[in-house]
Amino acid sequence: MLCELIINYDLPLFLSVREDDDRLYYIIKQKNIDAKQIKGFIKEHTMLKILLLTIRNEELLTFKNEFLAHPCIFYNVSGLKNGLSAIEKSIKDFGPDRMVYGSNHPLFCFASTEFLVEKSMLDDDAKKKIMRGNATRLFGI
Repeated sequence: MLCELIINYDLPLFLSVREDDDRLYYIIKQKNIDAKQIKGFIKEHTMLKILLLTIRNEELLTFKNEFLAHPCIFYNVSGLKNGLSAIEKSIKDFGPDRMVYGSNHPLFCFASTEFLVEKSMLDDDAKKKIMRGNATRLFGI
C-alpha cells in the first residue's frame, strides 16, 4: 500500500539502513536493516525510486548486481565515513551517477560530509553529480 502511494505520487522512498552512529549502542541497541533484506526489497520493487541512507560500501557490495540492475536507486554519502578513500572506492564500484550528498545532520556536521566529497580525488563532473545533479534526477526537478 505505501509503495503504491509513493509510486503514484512519484516520490522517492528514503530507506535508512541504520538509525544512528554505532557508537551510541551503549545507550540503546539499534536494529539495522540487513543487506539481504535490502537486496530482496529492491529486486521486488523496481518501480520505486529509492534512496538508501547511511549505507556503507561493504553493505552495498553484497547486493551490487541488484543495485546496478535497479532503474532508479541511489545512496548518500553519509554512511561512507571510513576515510577519504571511501568515496573513491564507492565510485569505482558503482560509478558517480547514483551517489548523492547527504550529511546525516545533526549527528555529523555539514562541513565534515561535504569535505569527503570536495577533497576526494574525483573529477569536477563527478563532484557536481554527487552534490546536486543526481538529487535533481532523483527528485525529478
